[in-house]
Amino acid sequence: MTKTFFLSIIRNLWKNRVTSAINVVALTLGLTSLLFLYVQERYENSFDMDQPMGDQIYRVNLTQNYPNRLLKTGNTQSMLVKSIRNEYPELEAAIQVIGPNFSLVTIDPGSSAEKVFEEDRKMLFADSAFLKYFDYDFIAGNKRTALDDPSSLVLSKRMVKKYYPEFVGKEAGLLGKEVALFDSMRVYITGVIDTPPSNSNTPFQMLTSTEIYYRMNNWDRDNWGNVSAGLTYVVLKEGQRPEDFEARFPQMVDKYRAKDDAEITTYSLINLKDIHGDPQWGFSGNYTNDPSISIAFWALSLFIALSACINFINIQTAQVVTRAKEVGVRKVLGGSRLQLILQFLAETIFLTTISFFLAIWLTELALNGWNDLLSIVQMNMEIDNSVWVFGIGLILFVSLLAGIYPAIKLSAYRPSEALRSGFSALTKNKSGLNLRQALVLTQFSITQLMIIGTIVVSVQMDYFVNKEMGFDKEEMITITTFSPDKRQMDRLSQAMESMPEITSYSFASGPPMDAGRYSTSFREVGHEDKGDIRVRNKWVDHRYLDTYGIELVAGRNFRADEYNDTIDNYIVNETLVKQLEVDSPQEAIGKLLRCYGTQARIIGVTKDFHIDRLNLPIEPMIMFPWRDQVNTANVKVASSNLPKVLKRLEGEWLQVFPSRSFQYETVDDFIKESYIVEDIMLKSIRIFSLVAIIIGCLGLYGLVSFMAVKRTKEIGIRKVLGASFGQILFSFSKRFYVLTFIAFLLSAPLAYQAMTLWLDNYIYRIPLSWDLFAIGLTVTLMLTLITVGYISFRAARTNPAVTLQVE
Repeated sequence: MTKTFFLSIIRNLWKNRVTSAINVVALTLGLTSLLFLYVQERYENSFDMDQPMGDQIYRVNLTQNYPNRLLKTGNTQSMLVKSIRNEYPELEAAIQVIGPNFSLVTIDPGSSAEKVFEEDRKMLFADSAFLKYFDYDFIAGNKRTALDDPSSLVLSKRMVKKYYPEFVGKEAGLLGKEVALFDSMRVYITGVIDTPPSNSNTPFQMLTSTEIYYRMNNWDRDNWGNVSAGLTYVVLKEGQRPEDFEARFPQMVDKYRAKDDAEITTYSLINLKDIHGDPQWGFSGNYTNDPSISIAFWALSLFIALSACINFINIQTAQVVTRAKEVGVRKVLGGSRLQLILQFLAETIFLTTISFFLAIWLTELALNGWNDLLSIVQMNMEIDNSVWVFGIGLILFVSLLAGIYPAIKLSAYRPSEALRSGFSALTKNKSGLNLRQALVLTQFSITQLMIIGTIVVSVQMDYFVNKEMGFDKEEMITITTFSPDKRQMDRLSQAMESMPEITSYSFASGPPMDAGRYSTSFREVGHEDKGDIRVRNKWVDHRYLDTYGIELVAGRNFRADEYNDTIDNYIVNETLVKQLEVDSPQEAIGKLLRCYGTQARIIGVTKDFHIDRLNLPIEPMIMFPWRDQVNTANVKVASSNLPKVLKRLEGEWLQVFPSRSFQYETVDDFIKESYIVEDIMLKSIRIFSLVAIIIGCLGLYGLVSFMAVKRTKEIGIRKVLGASFGQILFSFSKRFYVLTFIAFLLSAPLAYQAMTLWLDNYIYRIPLSWDLFAIGLTVTLMLTLITVGYISFRAARTNPAVTLQVE
């Protein structure tokens, strides 16, 4: 009995192999979207969950309510950790970490085998207590003492493979080996750890002492002004409550900060395991996950899965003619309705199971591509055993959702109807067709919603990249120099001046739009009662404004002799001038500002330009001519043959830095990378939209196929009476065009609301004009025409002599 049951299922699926294949494709795409989101959600919720002391570790967050801005960040000042240690000796520990940061690593320094590596966001500076409370698997070295020496360096297994492949499996032989950091800092390998997981709020591949950071940035040691230095963690003892320490933070602030600073400063605690899911504190250590985005993508996945189920229902019920006689024969031979329902559901479960295994394969491919795409945040998602448990529930749920209606519908026919030779008895009740129309209407609404969303996000992304920023970005490249000595900088300058293709160059802390990396506060001398004003800052030389075409509206530029290791003058932007007690930029010239403990005069005011992403307003900004903080060469190339210029520039670079690779980035690419989250969102929506379109077309195919079978005789009569292909196409498609317009009326308001909510995140945004929605409608109409036209063409080609034999 069981063997016969399963053979019957396989025979029926093979007999209808085209529609079975269509169902498998649709269900596979729907299940893939759900599996992918499940794996991603598990990954996002796993950050630092494996840290044994995670429940006792809390990060200190900072809130500063400036007159011109509310600052909420996970970064804190360098002095905070010392103050906490003094005021709360009962704590298990207070730990400071800085980074992950850019690093310059020299292997075998001074030898013939010397190699230099430039690593982006891999180096973490940490207190000696870090490894005592954050757990990592040591392959070589002692975890409790690995950071005790200020000249210590701990490498991950990944970096050992890169730097010392001959020591893989023999990592103990690396202990004590000398490495140079940032050209001049000599450190020694004291430990090798297994590659740290990417799902961590403090990601790194190399670990060294915070003392190394302060040797290079002595100005930031014991500093209350700079909040971009690093993170402060506290470790509570068993039984201690974070609320008790938070309640005492105001007393500490009053003790260590000036009155005006204390009034705007608040500290709070967040548990290590909660950091990743709380985006209000910004990008501090690692990226954070916005729950609203997760909800949006779950909604898209569920919509796609629902569309796949709708597609399945449409195609299964379209098979009513081919399955009707089977139902009648089985009932005449004594088969019960329950047996028929179970058979139809078993077929659905069988198809869903096949689709699930295909979805696992597709999900694996998608995850590999996604991990490569998100290498900038070192994401590493993978399928684990929980996916299979989730899959069993998913198979049953989808099988019931997709299969229960067709099973009940097909098993309900009476033998006297099902065994008729014709079709009309099975379709005299039009409610089934109306239901299918409602299902296709739902699919069209989902598809148009996604198409409109894709169009809006694409246009906004194009706006991000092409908007006038207030500075020249065309033909601009940046090269990381990382503060080499003055002689090397002079040699590089001479090399670039000798190249006619280079029209201008400048040394600075980065391109104009990267000012979001650095921030501090200032006070206007003579108006200290206004308190601190939050400000963004850049370190630049005397060529910077000219190189980027930044306009001065008042005052003058820096002179060459002012670009040194002291701060004597400032250049500010128009937005900062609005914070001063002046009526115009000209009146700001000569005003004294106190910043970073230095009092200097404003000598110039620039026209406002964008210093950050377009979701933020232009903020006050100060430029400092401070050589010590300059780490980037900004080069303007006036040549259509950029590769040739870059090759020559690389040759000049290697003359100055023979052991360092030549690495550059265009300013256009830098701006694009600033919108990595939006770019990922755009790629995701495009994929979801494509999947929704494919499934929607398959669903439409199912319903039109149903109509073609029902109207076989009508088509034959129309052809005999001289109907053209266009007339037959119109008779098929007119109701679907009506459904498309109704779906547009349903989806357009939803798309408008959803896109308005998203665009509200950006100060600078595109208008939601009618043409964006019209494009979405046009695309859907074209898809409808292509799908219906294909089936109509097949039906119209059928010989009337054959079609009129039906019924």
